[in-house]
Amino acid sequence: MNRFGKTSSGGHRPVTPIAAGLFFAIATVLTAAAGVSLLAPNGALDVIWRIKPRDHETLLGMGPLAGVGFCGLSVAMAAASSGCFARHRWGWGLALAIFVVNGLADAARVALGAPSEGGLGVIVAAVIVWWLTRPGVRGLFR
Repeated sequence: MNRFGKTSSGGHRPVTPIAAGLFFAIATVLTAAAGVSLLAPNGALDVIWRIKPRDHETLLGMGPLAGVGFCGLSVAMAAASSGCFARHRWGWGLALAIFVVNGLADAARVALGAPSEGGLGVIVAAVIVWWLTRPGVRGLFR
């Protein structure tokens, strides 16, 4: 099997669309949980914020808009997951757009005083965008 998921016998096992679909499926669950936890604070889902309690407090301070935003993001993640699993061209485009926006947001984090987290995020997003734009990978999406 080569790096694009093609076997030497000519059959296809598209690794990238499956991996992207799984990534966005997990992101769907996590962003939905974050959204619900922000809309209904002090519930069972608050446990997910133990990793980043400061971010939790900041987001709670924004009011319901933050929770609604995360729920909307969850819808976008679900669409990207579906589009990637089905190997639709729009799924590839949505995945690419999500990673570009994520990279830009991480670049802003660098500028706002979180150089380690933001810098790592920029690098990861850049590598994923680079990978998705390879002709063989892009060609897996019809």
